[in-house]
Amino acid sequence: MKRTFPQVFTIAANNSANPLVYTTSTAAITPPGLSGQGGTAYTVTPTLATLAANNIFIPQDLISVEPGNANAEIIRVISTPSNNTITAEFKKAHAANVYIGLHFKIASLYVQTVAGGANAIYLGNNKGMSSNSWLIAQVQKTSANTQPYDWTDNEQGSGINPLNTNEYWAYGTAGDQYNVVLTYI
Repeated sequence: MKRTFPQVFTIAANNSANPLVYTTSTAAITPPGLSGQGGTAYTVTPTLATLAANNIFIPQDLISVEPGNANAEIIRVISTPSNNTITAEFKKAHAANVYIGLHFKIASLYVQTVAGGANAIYLGNNKGMSSNSWLIAQVQKTSANTQPYDWTDNEQGSGINPLNTNEYWAYGTAGDQYNVVLTYI
């Protein structure tokens, strides 16, 4: 089954990688029921998080909050009350404007640039990537009204070792956009 998204993704900043399928938090995330310091048992309370765009997540999705950072955590989306909020059991506090990426096992990935971008979009497998390190693919820019370039990655054969969306990062010029299509396992 294919999974498409109701929006295009945008390179967040010049010369800085962002998760391939992501949004950001717009406010700090502070789990109200988080306890457990001093050897006591943890109590985790579902927390509402406000996002720049939530229409990429659905209930039961695994998401990676602050992927690639020391404060990273992987949690499951409980609900999506609106287009810009999710409810999940966060175990850590997170600042505003942190990346929240999809953490999803897939059989294939398709990426296509949006026509009219300033530069190529680079795909890599490390938060520290650049246009020439940890690079998997370079998807060329195209001018407006021209068929955009694309790239695909897939696993074939029986007993495949699945890909995961958290393995992919995008790098390029701030504001350049791309589409993503995932194939579920």
